[in-house]
Amino acid sequence: MNRNKAVSDGAIVNSLHRTVRTRVAKYSYGVRSTMKFDPLNPEHAKRSHKCVAFMNGTRGLTGHFGMLLQKANPLIQLSGPI
Repeated sequence: MNRNKAVSDGAIVNSLHRTVRTRVAKYSYGVRSTMKFDPLNPEHAKRSHKCVAFMNGTRGLTGHFGMLLQKANPLIQLSGPI
C-alpha cells in the first residue's frame, strides 16, 4: 500500500470517528456543605436550629447542598481521537 494513501485514509477515518454527542444529566450531583449563617435572610432564620458555631466565632448553617451538576442539564461529550 502506498504510504501517502495510508496517511490520507487514516485522516479520513479519524475525522469520521470523531463525533459530538449531547447527554442529559439524569440526576443532580453535588456535595453537602455548611454555609455562613445570615440572620437577616428569612430562609436562614427558618433553619436557625441547624446552626453550628465555628472556632473563629462565626456561625454556619448545616445541610446546604452545593450543586455541581443540575438534573436535565445538557453535557457535550467528544468521542474519538482528538
